[in-house]
Amino acid sequence: HPLALFFTLIIKNRMAAHSSDDTLLNWSKLYKQRDQCIKRKQIKAIESLKKSKKKNKQELILSMRLVEFDAYLFQDLHRKINAQPHHITLDELSTIMKWKLFR
Repeated sequence: HPLALFFTLIIKNRMAAHSSDDTLLNWSKLYKQRDQCIKRKQIKAIESLKKSKKKNKQELILSMRLVEFDAYLFQDLHRKINAQPHHITLDELSTIMKWKLFR
């Protein structure tokens, strides 16, 4: 992922002065577990919604697609923006907002 490479380079540069390669390796391991963390977060959010007293909780549960939104944001959308820079469509913005709200 280009975004992952970007963050890896930033962190590597910042840590080079006062840290070892072990720290970067630990960060890389944690970043690779990102998908699992997002899945757990989605499961917890759905469990919380089931216990809530919200009137529209069933609708929220059905639209809880955090894993899908996260993959879209960090993979598909990134490629689309690189292909046609400087703007996003209303649908893309809507997906970004759903991702942000569900996080």
